[in-house]
Amino acid sequence: MPWMPKRLPIRSYCLGLLLMIAMLPRPAMGQALCSLTDVLSINTGYNHITSTLIPHNQRDTFWRVTGISAKSASYFPGIGALPYVSYSVVGMYWPTRSSTSEWISFLPNGTYTEVPPNHVDSLWTEFSRDFRLCEADTLSFDLSLTDDNFCEWIKVDGIAVPPAFPFNEPATVATSHHTSWTAIPKFTMALAAGVHRLTFRQHNYPVGRVIDNPVGLSVKGTISSVSLRKSIVGYASALDCKCNCALTVLAQPKDTTICAGDSMTLRASGANTYIWSPASFLSNAYSAAPIFKGTTSTQYIVQGTDSSGCKGYDTLMLTVNPKPTIVASPKAILLCVGDSVQLQAAGGTRYVWQPGIGLDDSTSSKPKLALAMGAYKIVLRGYNLAGCSNTDTVAVSMLPSPVVVALPPDTAGCVGNTVQLYVSGAPSYTWLPNAGIDDRDPKNPKLTITNSISYVVKGTDSNGCSGYDTINIKAYPKPELRASQERINDNCFGNEVQLRAVGANSYTWTPDFYCNNPKIANPIVTIPSTQTFTVYGSNDAGCMGSDTVTVLFAGKSIVRIPNAFTPNNDGLNDKFRPIIVCGFDMTEFLIYNRWGQQVFATSDKNKAWDGNIGNVEAELGVYFYLLKGNDANGESLVLKGDVTLVR
Repeated sequence: MPWMPKRLPIRSYCLGLLLMIAMLPRPAMGQALCSLTDVLSINTGYNHITSTLIPHNQRDTFWRVTGISAKSASYFPGIGALPYVSYSVVGMYWPTRSSTSEWISFLPNGTYTEVPPNHVDSLWTEFSRDFRLCEADTLSFDLSLTDDNFCEWIKVDGIAVPPAFPFNEPATVATSHHTSWTAIPKFTMALAAGVHRLTFRQHNYPVGRVIDNPVGLSVKGTISSVSLRKSIVGYASALDCKCNCALTVLAQPKDTTICAGDSMTLRASGANTYIWSPASFLSNAYSAAPIFKGTTSTQYIVQGTDSSGCKGYDTLMLTVNPKPTIVASPKAILLCVGDSVQLQAAGGTRYVWQPGIGLDDSTSSKPKLALAMGAYKIVLRGYNLAGCSNTDTVAVSMLPSPVVVALPPDTAGCVGNTVQLYVSGAPSYTWLPNAGIDDRDPKNPKLTITNSISYVVKGTDSNGCSGYDTINIKAYPKPELRASQERINDNCFGNEVQLRAVGANSYTWTPDFYCNNPKIANPIVTIPSTQTFTVYGSNDAGCMGSDTVTVLFAGKSIVRIPNAFTPNNDGLNDKFRPIIVCGFDMTEFLIYNRWGQQVFATSDKNKAWDGNIGNVEAELGVYFYLLKGNDANGESLVLKGDVTLVR
């Protein structure tokens, strides 16, 4: 039957899929070229290098039908299920077709027979291609496919790859075979030496369709060695693994470490010429013995080529360990006679200080230096875990300490009082602690007494050496006065309050013109407005204290608002308004009906609502008011409520 360019409405014949393998030709033994390759090109019906269609006579004869759905076996008389595995693929393309494209397909030797009529002959078919790996290697698969119907999965040695790629197409079947390529996500697999199988399962139609067509698939892409080794043979034979192009290249030293900034000579042997990749940090990437000097760990691949053009490869890993950043502190030490200082090392895991004279431990990260030898330098060498080292230095000088004198040596006073201090013997000073000291002039500071304490003044000369002196302060506490109030009487016109003070021996209140007696602990005051009173008291040491108390004028805000009114013109309760007794300044009075509509508004406290909305009597029922104003203390006050209109 001739090839049909598109599917017919009732009965169609899908083209199978032609898979062609473009690869190096298999050489005869003894040839200079070798069938081993590091890149195997897989193309079915299309040469992606020359962008031309592959002729019929160049089709790949290594592809086989290795699986077919068991159900379809009963549809071909005289052929059982097992023979399908080795079924001939002589119909890799339709014999009557032109060479406009190529497919690999499953095609039986004979006539299609439908049993019963209009049922599928083949639900799915598996196409496989074997290849050999001459040594264990990691391969990268970079494939694209176009299919007649749809591809269910791809497997390498029975393992489905890639793991999460949705192969199955929608249930709708196209009217002709596909002509566009779908890229499959690139994947890698580590494979052992030996024969391996690449398999595609291709469905005739989505399961459940009733039609009797063969199935097919087209593939293009590459299978390549990740390590760039020529380890692949494009067929199952093991002969070419023993071709005369096996070249052993050795790179030395194997997997080693080096400190950053150091250099190391790499060496390659076993070939005539070499190329190191990458060329980073190498003195000559084409040398058999390049010198490495770098700061980054690098894995190198060396390619060696012999006189016959055969190539071999080896790898080595150089791990560069950084030098530690060693920090010694302090950087410069002016060590006074009798003083000691602690040194600090950071950035490493172990240390050596040299010279170690005067140090309590020359291998410690925190040694103490108690004896200096004039002016000299101490060198700190620090190491990290990788054994790499670096250095830092400390400059040391032995100098005399200044003689510092502070006056007065001892003094006493009340807490809060100020004492003038004096100090001499050095150009700069630091007071410790500095609480209570106004050290804007450290040489003659003022001290505000806070408690009994000893102050140490540190004087530092121009060389950084220090001397010390001490001043002892005796502090007498101020009386802890506590002022309070107790309200006696209040109304709209004034307040009468009794003040109270405790914590001292004698008291004085101010302002005194509101007090009945400002010299006692508990005077009575009468205020017309809010007033703050201060009480002063003294103790046996003559120290003074004070406290304050604020008496709030508590004038009441008295407002009375009726809850109902009867606007019937009988002279009794005919209007509705707030009744302000005292202490409230009204700013706004609003009334709303139950639908939220405003029916009355005024800012005049003497105006009232007469129960009318305009010139129309308002309906009986409940209304809501909002009263705004300021209370007796001048604070904003809002009153809300409801009133019932009764006629």
